[in-house]
Amino acid sequence: MDVHLLETSFDFKSSRTIVGIMNFTFDISASAHIFGLGYSFVEIREGSIGMDMRLWVLVAPIDGTLIDLTLVSQVREIRNPERAIVGLGFFPLRLRTNIMNKIMATQQRHDVLQDTFIWSRKRYVSRPRLCRSDGKIMPFRYYCAQFYDESGEYEHYDLSPAAAEHPRFRAN
Repeated sequence: MDVHLLETSFDFKSSRTIVGIMNFTFDISASAHIFGLGYSFVEIREGSIGMDMRLWVLVAPIDGTLIDLTLVSQVREIRNPERAIVGLGFFPLRLRTNIMNKIMATQQRHDVLQDTFIWSRKRYVSRPRLCRSDGKIMPFRYYCAQFYDESGEYEHYDLSPAAAEHPRFRAN
């Protein structure tokens, strides 16, 4: 792990209702490039449609409690969708891409707003209880610890890649 860069990849499925009428299950593969605590760049491939997109996550602290979070998305032109998206094929290519970008940006916003309830009640737990869906969260925690004051409760973290892969930090 580079000191100020964390790179990780993950796959997941997500079921969504699009435009309030269509249910879709998205097959997502993502590669995240996290630079410090304020800038992340995520490359996303949606396999069932054949859609590629990029997501930028920009975070700036406002004070000791609040942050300013900006999400920017970009969808690559979908020339030959691998799955029919009802009605989308009737639109010109550029308009189709803009529509999908608006849909995906709306979904990203929804996901972030869902998490604000959790974030508003967050507190530091040195040895959190993990479950399988937490994935490889401990390497991320180790990575983030380097950005906090060493005189605080984070000083015990070993930031080496070997420590991040230690069995006690893997999800059950």
